[in-house]
Amino acid sequence: MTTTLKYYASILCPYVHRTWIAMEESNVPREHIEIDLHKQETRSEWYTNINPHQKVPAFVLEDDNNKLVVESLVLLEYIAEVYNPNLLPQDAFGKSQVRRWIAFCDDNITSYLFKVMMAKKSNNEEQLHQHVSQLQSNMKLLAKHTHLVKRVQETNGKTYLYSNEFTTLDCALLPFLYRMHLMFNKVFGVTLFDESVEELRAWKSYLEYAIQRPSFQRSGQKFYETTPFEKVYGNNSAMKEYAMNSIDTFDFDHLIVDSVVKKYMK
Repeated sequence: MTTTLKYYASILCPYVHRTWIAMEESNVPREHIEIDLHKQETRSEWYTNINPHQKVPAFVLEDDNNKLVVESLVLLEYIAEVYNPNLLPQDAFGKSQVRRWIAFCDDNITSYLFKVMMAKKSNNEEQLHQHVSQLQSNMKLLAKHTHLVKRVQETNGKTYLYSNEFTTLDCALLPFLYRMHLMFNKVFGVTLFDESVEELRAWKSYLEYAIQRPSFQRSGQKFYETTPFEKVYGNNSAMKEYAMNSIDTFDFDHLIVDSVVKKYMK
């Protein structure tokens, strides 16, 4: 049984983006409440009263005694359990492997976005390249164990990270992988996907295919193109600044790069 859901989120946050993709996959009805991370609104009294963890994303189950569900990976499990069991394999082993690789990615892939940013901020080029090298090694390890190269070849690139089916692993990793790809090229001056390495070519093929999925598009560029500004993110200071500086079109990629640089690199 589903319940009325309030979704506390920030459009600039990759942890939020994880859950947003899953909700789009699952057609989850919700009320979106935008939280301004640039103003540290998560630490405000009113939000702390709702969510003492002071984080986004968060679900409040409004007609179920306002029960609180937090942490992006927990929310992915909740969405799969309540709304869309197809986000996980149907067999116990498959479920265990998706969860295994989510844990691996959180420790060994997504964390490197922030490690590389900090190395760049401190102008430590040696450390930056060490982090990129280790990240690529971790990506090659995952590709090996999920047979990503073989599946990319067999499907002409139309496959996902664990299997040919889209899972919570893709929801968990795509927001970070996409941001890494943008930031590495445009800000850090390094290449994430080394074309001379077949495992990294397979990763690039995976990313190019996965970001075309409607759920990713609806939680990114297309959402912002089609949603009235004030309705969703009128209280978000970063978005207001972006809107004032934009002339004709919204560019999701530019917003990601600009917001990350302003928050972490200056």
